[in-house]
Amino acid sequence: MRNLHVVDNPNGVLTYLQAGKINSGLSFVEGQNIHSARFLMRDDALVQTVELKAQTDGSDTLNGPMSAQVVATATNSAYSGPPRPYVVIAEHTANQAEAQMRANAEMARLLLTAYEVEVTVQGWLTPSGSTYFPYIGQLATLNSPLIDPRGPQLLAIKGVKSTQNSETGTSTAVTLCLPITLGGSSLVNYAVPS
Repeated sequence: MRNLHVVDNPNGVLTYLQAGKINSGLSFVEGQNIHSARFLMRDDALVQTVELKAQTDGSDTLNGPMSAQVVATATNSAYSGPPRPYVVIAEHTANQAEAQMRANAEMARLLLTAYEVEVTVQGWLTPSGSTYFPYIGQLATLNSPLIDPRGPQLLAIKGVKSTQNSETGTSTAVTLCLPITLGGSSLVNYAVPS
């Protein structure tokens, strides 16, 4: 309901964050530090507008339609496909601000499935010597013409997975997504082709 995201920190403690606004300074560049990559872009679940309908607690000053018909919308300005109605009924009572947060969270959830890149880099450490885990929720630059020919993209770090085996050694898979899906910047330059 609050458009927050649950992640675990390097110590395994679950924390809530609204991410995608701080630049980590990390870059993933094709031909330099990207060992392998997987890219998923889809638009079958996207909509132009999410409409949330809710009710809020009534009082002497807030009653009738003002409390019974709370409506909030979240819009994807980059969407260019056919009209698709998408209406969500709030799980519990919500005032206007809470309803807007819930509508934004639903739009972010839909966009989370639209664009995802997983890049694998050699080793467990960033160029500065720390692990990638503290950067979850921050922004990183992806520069890979094969993955996204539009040029360098500023994406949010959605997840990190470090592995080790006897054949390939140590590696880290960093999952990237659109910043808007973690509460970050606008949708400009992130239109998914329809």
